[in-house]
Amino acid sequence: MTVTEPIAITPPPIALMLADLAACVCGALANEGAGPTCWCGLYPGAQVSWDYCGACDGDKCGMGWVQLATIFPYNTFPVGVIDLRCASPLAWGIRVGALRCIPTPDDGELPSPEDMANAALMQYLDAKALHTAIKCCTGITASIETYVPVGPDGGCVGGYWTAYLEEP
Repeated sequence: MTVTEPIAITPPPIALMLADLAACVCGALANEGAGPTCWCGLYPGAQVSWDYCGACDGDKCGMGWVQLATIFPYNTFPVGVIDLRCASPLAWGIRVGALRCIPTPDDGELPSPEDMANAALMQYLDAKALHTAIKCCTGITASIETYVPVGPDGGCVGGYWTAYLEEP
Protein backbone atom coordinates (compact mmCIF):
# COMPACT_ATOMS: atom_id res chain seq x y z
CA MET A 1 0.00 0.00 0.00
CA THR A 2 1.33 3.40 -0.93
CA VAL A 3 0.68 6.34 1.35
CA THR A 4 0.79 9.71 -0.32
CA GLU A 5 2.30 12.75 1.30
CA PRO A 6 -0.18 15.42 2.40
CA ILE A 7 -0.52 18.29 -0.03
CA ALA A 8 0.97 21.50 1.38
CA ILE A 9 -1.90 23.95 0.89
CA THR A 10 -3.89 26.21 3.13
CA PRO A 11 -7.11 24.35 3.92
CA PRO A 12 -10.34 26.15 3.09
CA PRO A 13 -12.42 27.37 6.06
CA ILE A 14 -14.96 24.53 5.64
CA ALA A 15 -12.17 21.96 6.07
CA LEU A 16 -11.12 23.58 9.34
CA MET A 17 -14.75 23.69 10.46
CA LEU A 18 -15.21 19.97 9.72
CA ALA A 19 -11.98 19.14 11.58
CA ASP A 20 -13.22 21.11 14.59
CA LEU A 21 -16.56 19.29 14.42
CA ALA A 22 -14.78 15.93 14.30
CA ALA A 23 -12.89 16.84 17.49
CA CYS A 24 -16.20 17.80 19.14
CA VAL A 25 -17.76 14.51 18.02
CA CYS A 26 -14.90 12.43 19.42
CA GLY A 27 -15.07 14.26 22.74
CA ALA A 28 -18.86 14.00 22.97
CA LEU A 29 -18.85 10.25 22.25
CA ALA A 30 -16.19 9.70 24.91
CA ASN A 31 -17.75 11.93 27.57
CA GLU A 32 -21.51 11.84 26.95
CA GLY A 33 -21.99 8.86 24.64
CA ALA A 34 -21.20 5.19 25.18
CA GLY A 35 -17.50 5.94 25.81
CA PRO A 36 -14.31 6.34 23.79
CA THR A 37 -14.14 4.75 20.36
CA CYS A 38 -11.27 2.91 18.70
CA TRP A 39 -11.24 5.32 15.76
CA CYS A 40 -12.77 8.79 15.43
CA GLY A 41 -12.31 11.61 12.92
CA LEU A 42 -13.00 12.91 9.41
CA TYR A 43 -13.79 10.14 6.95
CA PRO A 44 -13.60 10.48 3.13
CA GLY A 45 -15.81 8.93 0.47
CA ALA A 46 -19.44 8.01 0.05
CA GLN A 47 -19.59 5.28 2.73
CA VAL A 48 -17.69 4.70 5.95
CA SER A 49 -15.88 1.39 6.21
CA TRP A 50 -17.31 -0.71 8.99
CA ASP A 51 -13.86 -2.29 9.27
CA TYR A 52 -13.05 0.56 11.68
CA CYS A 53 -15.80 -0.64 14.04
CA GLY A 54 -14.14 -3.28 16.13
CA ALA A 55 -12.80 -3.91 19.58
CA CYS A 56 -9.46 -2.39 20.51
CA ASP A 57 -7.52 -1.52 23.66
CA GLY A 58 -9.35 -2.14 26.90
CA ASP A 59 -13.11 -2.21 26.64
CA LYS A 60 -13.31 0.33 23.79
CA CYS A 61 -15.17 -0.57 20.65
CA GLY A 62 -16.47 1.26 17.63
CA MET A 63 -15.89 4.38 15.59
CA GLY A 64 -17.12 7.94 15.25
CA TRP A 65 -17.00 10.07 12.11
CA VAL A 66 -17.79 13.27 10.29
CA GLN A 67 -18.22 12.82 6.54
CA LEU A 68 -19.10 15.06 3.62
CA ALA A 69 -22.34 13.86 1.99
CA THR A 70 -23.43 16.64 -0.41
CA ILE A 71 -22.60 20.18 -1.48
CA PHE A 72 -25.18 22.44 -3.10
CA PRO A 73 -25.88 26.13 -3.80
CA TYR A 74 -28.68 27.84 -1.87
CA ASN A 75 -30.50 31.15 -1.58
CA THR A 76 -32.35 30.29 1.63
CA PHE A 77 -30.30 27.97 3.87
CA PRO A 78 -30.47 24.94 3.62
CA VAL A 79 -32.77 24.69 0.60
CA GLY A 80 -30.84 23.84 -2.56
CA VAL A 81 -31.33 25.79 -5.79
CA ILE A 82 -30.11 25.65 -9.36
CA ASP A 83 -27.35 28.28 -9.42
CA LEU A 84 -27.69 30.24 -12.65
CA ARG A 85 -25.97 33.39 -11.44
CA CYS A 86 -22.69 32.06 -10.10
CA ALA A 87 -23.43 33.94 -6.91
CA SER A 88 -25.15 31.55 -4.51
CA PRO A 89 -23.24 30.40 -1.44
CA LEU A 90 -22.73 26.68 -0.82
CA ALA A 91 -24.31 24.48 1.82
CA TRP A 92 -22.34 21.46 2.97
CA GLY A 93 -24.37 18.36 3.78
CA ILE A 94 -22.60 16.13 6.28
CA ARG A 95 -23.13 12.86 8.11
CA VAL A 96 -22.09 12.65 11.73
CA GLY A 97 -22.19 9.12 13.06
CA ALA A 98 -21.04 6.38 15.37
CA LEU A 99 -20.90 2.59 15.29
CA ARG A 100 -20.44 0.28 18.29
CA CYS A 101 -19.95 -3.43 18.75
CA ILE A 102 -23.11 -5.38 19.41
CA PRO A 103 -23.37 -8.76 21.14
CA THR A 104 -23.37 -11.66 18.68
CA PRO A 105 -24.29 -15.32 19.11
CA ASP A 106 -21.64 -17.23 21.05
CA ASP A 107 -21.41 -20.95 20.28
CA GLY A 108 -25.02 -20.92 19.03
CA GLU A 109 -26.34 -19.09 22.10
CA LEU A 110 -28.18 -15.87 21.40
CA PRO A 111 -27.22 -12.77 23.42
CA SER A 112 -29.43 -12.16 26.43
CA PRO A 113 -32.22 -9.58 26.31
CA GLU A 114 -30.24 -7.58 28.88
CA ASP A 115 -27.14 -7.51 26.64
CA MET A 116 -29.21 -6.38 23.65
CA ALA A 117 -30.98 -3.73 25.76
CA ASN A 118 -27.56 -2.44 26.84
CA ALA A 119 -26.45 -2.26 23.18
CA ALA A 120 -29.63 -0.29 22.39
CA LEU A 121 -28.95 2.08 25.30
CA MET A 122 -25.39 2.65 24.00
CA GLN A 123 -26.83 3.52 20.56
CA TYR A 124 -29.25 6.02 22.14
CA LEU A 125 -26.45 7.61 24.20
CA ASP A 126 -24.31 7.99 21.08
CA ALA A 127 -27.20 9.49 19.07
CA LYS A 128 -27.74 12.13 21.77
CA ALA A 129 -23.99 12.82 22.10
CA LEU A 130 -23.65 13.28 18.33
CA HIS A 131 -26.59 15.72 18.33
CA THR A 132 -25.01 17.67 21.18
CA ALA A 133 -21.67 17.79 19.34
CA ILE A 134 -23.29 19.22 16.21
CA LYS A 135 -25.37 21.82 18.06
CA CYS A 136 -22.83 22.86 20.71
CA CYS A 137 -19.45 22.76 18.93
CA THR A 138 -17.93 26.24 19.04
CA GLY A 139 -17.95 27.94 15.65
CA ILE A 140 -20.41 25.49 14.08
CA THR A 141 -23.86 26.60 12.98
CA ALA A 142 -25.80 23.66 11.61
CA SER A 143 -29.27 22.75 10.52
CA ILE A 144 -29.85 19.19 11.67
CA GLU A 145 -32.16 16.85 9.80
CA THR A 146 -32.68 13.27 11.02
CA TYR A 147 -30.90 10.44 12.79
CA VAL A 148 -30.77 7.25 10.74
CA PRO A 149 -30.05 3.94 12.54
CA VAL A 150 -27.78 1.49 10.68
CA GLY A 151 -27.06 -2.21 11.19
CA PRO A 152 -26.67 -4.48 12.88
CA ASP A 153 -24.13 -5.88 10.48
CA GLY A 154 -20.80 -7.59 11.09
CA GLY A 155 -21.11 -7.24 14.85
CA CYS A 156 -21.72 -3.47 14.74
CA VAL A 157 -24.71 -1.17 15.08
CA GLY A 158 -25.15 2.58 15.23
CA GLY A 159 -26.38 5.47 13.15
CA TYR A 160 -25.73 8.94 11.83
CA TRP A 161 -27.24 12.40 11.77
CA THR A 162 -27.59 14.35 8.54
CA ALA A 163 -26.83 18.04 9.01
CA TYR A 164 -26.09 21.08 6.87
CA LEU A 165 -23.43 23.72 7.38
CA GLU A 166 -23.31 27.13 5.77
CA GLU A 167 -20.17 27.94 3.82
CA PRO A 168 -18.00 30.11 6.04
